Amino acid sequence: FDVELNKRGFNVLTVDPTPRAKAHVARVLDAARGGPPVEIDNSPTDFYDLAGFDETRFKFIDVGIWSEDTSMRFFAPQNAKHVSHSIVNLQRTNDWFDAKCETLQSIGNSHKIDQIDILKLDVEGAEYAVLENLVQSGLLPRFLCVEFDEIRNPIDSALMERILATLDLLKKSGYKFQYV
Repeated sequence: FDVELNKRGFNVLTVDPTPRAKAHVARVLDAARGGPPVEIDNSPTDFYDLAGFDETRFKFIDVGIWSEDTSMRFFAPQNAKHVSHSIVNLQRTNDWFDAKCETLQSIGNSHKIDQIDILKLDVEGAEYAVLENLVQSGLLPRFLCVEFDEIRNPIDSALMERILATLDLLKKSGYKFQYV
């Protein structure tokens, strides 16, 4: 997603504190500079097409996005082959790492961003707190792409109430839904 947006002329800021994500981004940037190709999802045949990728339009920061500026625990997925970690411990595991987290507004301020065209949010259960903070801050991206990770790993039986309440909050903030 990030690579394709970049190739279409967007400035892309990728935010992820996960060590494996940081290593992956480093490999992709190396490939964009002429290094070895990088496979997509460990595929032996599918590789990133970096023709048209412009490194000057790409920035990676290794912090988490959260509802406040603080340090948080990121809990590992149950399957060690998976990359995504969860602040809310969506998969109920015992292994974690600590990482610095910032609000979207703090990230925007520190990178001189006052308008976000597209925000793709896949934060393993933290989307409720992040979206509520986003609405409160007033820094509303033109387009939101949100994955509600709790669909696959419910915290409890109230998952649909949380999702619907968040969708209602977004609707009241002026968002129109294109795809659910």
